[in-house]
Amino acid sequence: MSETSLQSARDLVEELWAARKAQEAKRDELSEASAKVMELEHKLIIVLDSAEMDRLDAESCYVLLGERTSVRMPKDNEERQAFFDYLRERGVYDELVSVSSQTLNAFYRSELELAILRGELDFTIPGLNDVLVVPKLTVRKK
Repeated sequence: MSETSLQSARDLVEELWAARKAQEAKRDELSEASAKVMELEHKLIIVLDSAEMDRLDAESCYVLLGERTSVRMPKDNEERQAFFDYLRERGVYDELVSVSSQTLNAFYRSELELAILRGELDFTIPGLNDVLVVPKLTVRKK
């Protein structure tokens, strides 16, 4: 390697180092901004919940307080079998037998919506016992 090409390679190393440091600084900045957003969302959820409100308007936007459900695949064999039997009854076993958590949660929400429309307020899917309902804040521009 000639001295010129060696120096060019060293310059690339320095450029890479500077780019990585800039990337790290941006990542840290994004992490701090994300933490601030989470903190503000948490505060707003508490305020809206305690005031029994599900919408709050501001000058440029408004927030909506809703809920998000989350389910996990059954862990033990008995619950798994009950869940798989339910999927077979619904005719979706082949599509959902090995699904991502996003697909499983979308399926659960869809089934829950149908159950509510049928008037079933105590809806459950056999085998899915760990249903987590967490508050969800949505921000919309006016």
